[in-house]
Amino acid sequence: MDRGNHRHRTVPARLLAGLRALPPVTPGSTDAQWLGEHNLRPLAGGRNNRVYAWSSPDGPVCIKLYKVDERRRAHREWHALTLLAEHAVEGAPFPLWIDPEPAQPAIGMTFLPGTSIPDIADKGNALRGMAQTLKP
Repeated sequence: MDRGNHRHRTVPARLLAGLRALPPVTPGSTDAQWLGEHNLRPLAGGRNNRVYAWSSPDGPVCIKLYKVDERRRAHREWHALTLLAEHAVEGAPFPLWIDPEPAQPAIGMTFLPGTSIPDIADKGNALRGMAQTLKP
């Protein structure tokens, strides 16, 4: 399942504890300063989840902290990411680690730059491109 040289496989427990302690961050707040000091920036498009780009010492990582409810979002996304990685699906993030902390689970995955589909003007073309990417 190891696609490429993804060395950052250890859960960054102290970093996650800091993120979990923060309220949603607004630009210019002292929390935004804490994020900058830890090489983090909030990402849009997480809906009910909190998503960050992290410039880790081992390369860019996407950290996602999940809302907890009956849908078990972190568990389901982790299984989807590992399945995609096992089948070497290109264009999907590679799973690095999971922290199943009960109050707010988190997943670390490779960072793929791009734009959230809801933010794209031509959603039809974006959806066709996603279908093509996931085509066997």
